[in-house]
Amino acid sequence: MQFCTQCGTKNDDDARYCNLCGQELSSGEGHKKTAVNRKLLWAVAGIAALLAIAVTVWHLKGNQSPLSKSDTQKQEPADTKEEQPGGGEEDTDSQQKASEVVGDIFGSDEEVGSTAQKPVPLKKGLKDVDKAKDYNYTHENCNTLYTDVFQQGAYSIEQELLEVTKMSAQEENETGREIAQNIADQFQGALDVDKAWVDYVRKLGKQIVARVDRKGIDYHFHVISDDTVNAFAVPGGGVYFFTGILNTITNEAQLAGIIAHEVKHVDLRHCIALFQVLSRLPEAAQNPITFSVAQTMKHPYSSRQEADADRKGLELIYSFSYSPYQVVQYWQQEMAKEEAGSKEQENNNPFGRILGEVGKEIDNVLLTHPTNQKRACLLKNHCLKLQEKYPMDTGYVGKWNYKNKKPMFEKQS
Repeated sequence: MQFCTQCGTKNDDDARYCNLCGQELSSGEGHKKTAVNRKLLWAVAGIAALLAIAVTVWHLKGNQSPLSKSDTQKQEPADTKEEQPGGGEEDTDSQQKASEVVGDIFGSDEEVGSTAQKPVPLKKGLKDVDKAKDYNYTHENCNTLYTDVFQQGAYSIEQELLEVTKMSAQEENETGREIAQNIADQFQGALDVDKAWVDYVRKLGKQIVARVDRKGIDYHFHVISDDTVNAFAVPGGGVYFFTGILNTITNEAQLAGIIAHEVKHVDLRHCIALFQVLSRLPEAAQNPITFSVAQTMKHPYSSRQEADADRKGLELIYSFSYSPYQVVQYWQQEMAKEEAGSKEQENNNPFGRILGEVGKEIDNVLLTHPTNQKRACLLKNHCLKLQEKYPMDTGYVGKWNYKNKKPMFEKQS
C-alpha cells in the first residue's frame, strides 16, 4: 500500500494519484519510463495554470487585474537617484532583481505576518532553554532559481483566488467531517490507539490553535500508529501525526513547530483550496481549463505553501517562547539524511545530467516540499526577522516535556 504524503490516505501499490486528494504518488517501476514526459507536462501545465489563475482572479474581482498594483506604486524619478562615484558596483544578480519586481507587484510572503506576537515570558532559572546569543545566524539568499520567482508570483495569485472564492468556517467544518470519517475508516485499528501520545499532542495543539487568525475552525488532533515519517492536515482542522515522525523528534519545541506548521496549513486555507475553488466554480467539472487551474493549485507551487506554513508556524511557537532554533535544527537533521542519498538521486535524475541548471529549475517546480536545506535556510532568515521585531533572549526547548509527554504549559524544567 502507498501512503499519500499530502493527506495520509492508503492507496493501491500501482496507484498514480491519491484516491482522496488527487496528489500524485511516488512513481513505481511501471511509471519510470514516463517520468520525464510527466515532468515536462507538469512544468508546462504549471506555467499555463499560473496565467489561467491570474485571468480567473481578474474576472472574479470584477476585471480588476491583480497586476494593477504595480500601476499605483510610487515611482522614484530617475534623475533623483544619486549616482555613486565611478558608477558603483553593478548588480549582476538578475534573479534577485526579478524577485524584487515580483515582490513590488504582489508583495512578499517572507515577511513577518500578523500571527507574530511578543513572546510570553518564561519562568526564571530554567535550564532547558536555548540562548539566542549561541545561534549566530546571518541572512542568506535561499531563493536562487528563476522558478522561485515564478512560485512567488503564483502563490500570491493563489491567495487572491482563495480570498474571492472563500467559504465559511461552517462549510469547511462540514467538508472536514466527511474527510475525517474517511481517514478514520482507513486507519481503523491504528488511529488514536496510543492514548499517551494522543493526550499529549491534543493538549499541545489546543494551546497553539488559540492564536490562529481564522476563528471557528474545529481543530482536532490525532495520532496514527505507523512508522511513516509524516504529519498532515485536512480541511476543517484535522491534524494527524504518524508515530514514525514522533520518533524522529527530540523535544517539545520541535513538536510544537510541526503542529504549528500543520495548523497554519489550515489557517492559510491551503487544505481547503481545491474544495473551495471547485465549490465556488461548479462549472469546473465541465470546464477543463478551470478544473486544471483548481487541480494545479496543489502543484507546482505547493512547496511555496509549505515554506509559508513553516514561517507562520514558527511565528506561532515563537509567541509562546519556544526555541525557533530547534525547528531549524530538526530540518538540519533531516537535511543530513537527505544529503546521504543525494548522490544516488542526482545520478538517477535525467534532467540533472542532460540539462544541468535547466533541470534544477524544472525540479524546483515539481517539488511538493522545499528541500530540507532550503527549509532550514528560510527558517534561519525568519528567526532573524522575528528577533529583530520581537527580541527574545531565551527560547524553551522541552526535552523533559517530550520524554514525559507533559506540555510546557503544565510544567517547565
